[in-house]
This record gives sequence, structure tokens and C-alpha cells, in this order.
Amino acid sequence: VISRLSLDTSEVEYKWWHDSPESKSEVAARMDELLFQLQYSPESRIALVGHSHFFREVFRRHLSARYTHRHYLTAGRLSTQKL
Repeated sequence: VISRLSLDTSEVEYKWWHDSPESKSEVAARMDELLFQLQYSPESRIALVGHSHFFREVFRRHLSARYTHRHYLTAGRLSTQKL
């Protein structure tokens, strides 16, 4: 099955990261871009690969109050624990 997948690696064929930590505004901009790409992607299935710190920040900022209230244990884990 994996051999039939089409993967676009063009954006990861060079060093795209910085040696110094990102600022809060840079993280927020990267997060906004990710959410934009997810929202407007024509794909029905998407796999995300990344670092726990980034995904925890996404959950901290974007889990709804309703979800957090109903699923407080899961919401707490998603925004604080290593994924």
C-alpha cells in the first residue's frame, strides 16, 4: 500500500528550519498557515507529522471551550503532554 502513495517532498529537500528558536509570532504564523492549508485542502485524508511542542500549542490555542469542558482530561493531555 505504501508503495502506491504519492508523496511530495519538494519542500523538505533543503534545510528550511532555523538554528535559533522561533518567536511567538513566528509560531503563530506557522500555526495559522497549517490550519489554512488543512481547511482549504481538497484532500479527504491528511497525515500530519511534526513535533509535540508545536501540536500542543495548536491544541492550547484552538481547542474549543465546549470541547475542553466536555472532554477536560483529553483536552488537558493534548495541550500539556508529549504526543
